Amino acid sequence: MMWEPPGRRRAVLRGVALAAALLFGLCLARQLYTQGAPLLGLRGSLVYPLSALAALAVAALALSYGWPRAPVAAGALALAVFVANDRVIASGDTHGAALLPYRILRAGTLTLDGLAPEPRPYWIVERHGHAWSRYPVTAAVLALPVYLPAALGPGKAGGLPEAEKLSAALLCALSVGFVLAALRRAGAPDGLVLASTSLYALASPVLSTAAQALWQHGPGVLGLSGALWAARRARDGARFGLLAGLFCGLAVAARPTNVLLAAGILVGLAPRGPRTRAWALAGALPFPALLAAYQAAVFGAPWATGYGAESALFTLPLGEGLWAVLFSPTRGLVAFVPWVAVAAAGLVAGARRDVLLRSVAVATVATLLLYAKWHAWWGGWCYGPRYLADLTPVWALGLASTAAFPRRVLLPALAVTGVAALLLNGLGAFASRSPAAQAVYVADGARLAMEGWRWPPARLFVRAPGDAGAPRPP
Repeated sequence: MMWEPPGRRRAVLRGVALAAALLFGLCLARQLYTQGAPLLGLRGSLVYPLSALAALAVAALALSYGWPRAPVAAGALALAVFVANDRVIASGDTHGAALLPYRILRAGTLTLDGLAPEPRPYWIVERHGHAWSRYPVTAAVLALPVYLPAALGPGKAGGLPEAEKLSAALLCALSVGFVLAALRRAGAPDGLVLASTSLYALASPVLSTAAQALWQHGPGVLGLSGALWAARRARDGARFGLLAGLFCGLAVAARPTNVLLAAGILVGLAPRGPRTRAWALAGALPFPALLAAYQAAVFGAPWATGYGAESALFTLPLGEGLWAVLFSPTRGLVAFVPWVAVAAAGLVAGARRDVLLRSVAVATVATLLLYAKWHAWWGGWCYGPRYLADLTPVWALGLASTAAFPRRVLLPALAVTGVAALLLNGLGAFASRSPAAQAVYVADGARLAMEGWRWPPARLFVRAPGDAGAPRPP
């Protein structure tokens, strides 16, 4: 039996049933993590499942009734979930982006002079007598509208972490809307659109990392999801080719390693004709050109970055690195987002008949291999497969290509892998101080990142010496 679009009531009931299962599972897991606390006595354990329940129910209604503004509703609902934990989960990698908007708005400069702490941390680079962020500045520039009220007020820079959190959540919420719109343009049934969008927003590093602080991944997923939507609409006119190019350029400027995925999307526009291709290429140039000009002025060359010599350290044996980025107990893609196995099957099936899917599938494999060679594949202090967060819009598109799969196989596979990913990523965002999440966050190093007891499900049954003294995430 093939997938059939569910009726309105069935769509709502499935969303509610999924959220109810999540509610029970998360409460049970939280009870075990806290060694026997009352099942419903912890209000914090209810925030994520209840907010997810409301989001799924309303999104199901919007889709089942054919509301044309369903992407807007999905983005707004995702934003509510992203900010529901009331916490910024940041690291040193995000500090520059969090401080820079204040300097831009108050002093009209991209330096961090006066805000960089002493002694200089690793995320600061000294050049030409000034302090600069080690990382691309795109996330900070996109955050300017949110920071404007705080920057114009009397408060001190860095004194309002809410601005950082809201900026990151907004960028990711916009990407959720684009993902839903792209899936609808791909012709996926409403039930599958709802499931794919929900897993993208609530059961992936989009929730546990990108929406929590100003990492590079927030603008990265926004650019790539917008590009996929525009590429799906390219048949409606060359202007959508221009939009696809602009979004691809944004993704690259936010995180230069996204160049492989951006190239895959642009190649997927080839059948749309020379005019669309020309507009797409023209649109892809401005944002990377601005970043190249910044890097030339600060670091000495358009291709130079704040990473310095580290940017050439693709030295890890490929087999070892690929196993790590896919299956590591603390950073593995499959270990924290198991539904990607279903999505990968969908990409393979869809690639046979769809040029866009074929090109982005190749680009996705190339990106996985790139990170598999990176010497610091674990990504520092973080939760789950942070480096691979930017791939998530492609995985969502892959899920939408499973509509022709036998229903008796697809539904159990999505249910099992989806609920597991919901729990795993919800833990990282809504219980970041729990022993289970803490064991993942602090695995900063190849040896620690590969320790099996650190995988959150293993922490339900295994106690590790020294847990009580480990650093706690913010």
